[in-house]
Amino acid sequence: MSAISKMPEIEGFEFVDYADERHLDDVMRLVSNDLSEPYSVFTYRYFLHRWPNLCVLAVPTTPVTKYGEEVTDDQPRKCE
Repeated sequence: MSAISKMPEIEGFEFVDYADERHLDDVMRLVSNDLSEPYSVFTYRYFLHRWPNLCVLAVPTTPVTKYGEEVTDDQPRKCE
């Protein structure tokens, strides 16, 4: 059960609850930028395993470039 009773719908994203260790690196990378000090992987695991429903991830459903342009083919594009 998610912390949000009804997940919002935003085109291009799927909202998922933290499921298991496959999400751990992404959560650590995202959160560590805003923390006052570095924390070990065990701290993250403690909170995520104890309260997984409080961690909701927004996962892109389509690949995006650095500037937010959708990638629709394998051809490189030139920025103008």
